[in-house]
Amino acid sequence: MAKAKNAVKTIAAAILVFVLMASWVLISGCGKKPASENSQSQPAAGAGQTSSATPGGISQAGLDFGAAYRSCESNLKNVSTALEMYATDNQGHYPASLSQIVPAYLRSIPACPAAGKDTYSSSYTSSQNPDAYTFYCSGDNHKEVNAGENYPQYSSSQGLIQKQGGK
Repeated sequence: MAKAKNAVKTIAAAILVFVLMASWVLISGCGKKPASENSQSQPAAGAGQTSSATPGGISQAGLDFGAAYRSCESNLKNVSTALEMYATDNQGHYPASLSQIVPAYLRSIPACPAAGKDTYSSSYTSSQNPDAYTFYCSGDNHKEVNAGENYPQYSSSQGLIQKQGGK
């Protein structure tokens, strides 16, 4: 029985490593042409200039708001996977704060691409009996894609909760 549990943990760890690596590749843009070679690139907003969205959903600073929202959703999924691994190792209990999963289950708490900082830790709540958790991207960081304030969200009972009104 112990060998089976160890095998399951090893497989779960391998899957997590694969998911995290795939997410890193997507978020970091590996394989993309450098901006100097990309004919679609837009000039960065200058000092004192505000970034406004173009009709295509790209800011003057070059931020693709749809991609930033999808990356934020991916961040929530990655954090959730780490939380589930933590619970597996702790009799089904989730940590009291996200800082408890770093660095054993997640290298660091990711930053929301639209906000440029960790917007997840401050919203994280967990409970016992039943064991559950919820967290979300705090703030109005995805208004350009019509997501409500504090979206996307993730809960242990519902999974990913996308922007109000769905995609």
